[in-house]
Amino acid sequence: MENKSGKPFFSIIIPTYNHAQYINRCLDSVITQTYSNWEVIVVNNYSEDNTIELVNNYLDERIRLVNFRNNGSIAASRNTGIKEATGEWICFLDSDDFWYHSKLEIVDKAIKDNQNIDAVCHNETMRFEVSGKTQTLYYGPFTPNFYRDLLYGNRCSTSAMSVRKAFIDEHELSFNTSLDYVIVEDYDLWLRMAFYNAVFHFIDIPLGEYIINEMNISGNMERQRKNQLKLLHDHTFFIQRFTPDKKQLWCKLKAQVMISSSVADIKLHKWAAGLSKFSQAVIASPLTTLKYIFSRLL
Repeated sequence: MENKSGKPFFSIIIPTYNHAQYINRCLDSVITQTYSNWEVIVVNNYSEDNTIELVNNYLDERIRLVNFRNNGSIAASRNTGIKEATGEWICFLDSDDFWYHSKLEIVDKAIKDNQNIDAVCHNETMRFEVSGKTQTLYYGPFTPNFYRDLLYGNRCSTSAMSVRKAFIDEHELSFNTSLDYVIVEDYDLWLRMAFYNAVFHFIDIPLGEYIINEMNISGNMERQRKNQLKLLHDHTFFIQRFTPDKKQLWCKLKAQVMISSSVADIKLHKWAAGLSKFSQAVIASPLTTLKYIFSRLL
């Protein structure tokens, strides 16, 4: 999509910290895009490896390096990137992930064909770094009551997401930098966009790869579960307006999170932890848990 102002149409925000082993693959996936009207803002959290050297080796004026100390909050790095962005649309890309070559061209076409949308998300290939195993992650769909439905489970992914900067600016939105929101700060932003009636568009093909490091998966899962419960509690009691029965909604959401965590633990053969979380789901909402059981039996 042409930008008559001469500014880039897409601003791509890449937060990074000590990812020298990944940053070339990430940046190369942007450099080789079939679409060229973009800028990259690498927000470097004062990496102690040779990240700065590797980024500076790209003699491309579309790539900018911003050094910013985020104090443990990748959300703060992404917010810095948003402030630096000059494009009409903002794309997020984590430095250990990468895109397929036609990603921006396909996203641009989706924006051109759907002038009313405020966010675009595509499917991804999830790759386990150590084992090399892959699976497709499917996101969406967009629904008439998207904020409510999104509360029951995230349908988006950061490295697959592009958002209209004007929508972010209009509603003064940003990533929550609280340490209680680490890992789920992106989910919170999509929820708040949906709360303000953002129109999401989903592209039903994988356009990039989301890399999982099995060495850290267990610890991240536990922190994600804890912080996701905090996020959902905040939205239930302080933000959402679609139901006055906040306690009932909270019990359903808590049960759903505990069921998902239970299933994840059991897949890792952590039987005691999995059964404990499943019992917590039953206590929180017996009906939600029964519905889950019957959905697996049918």
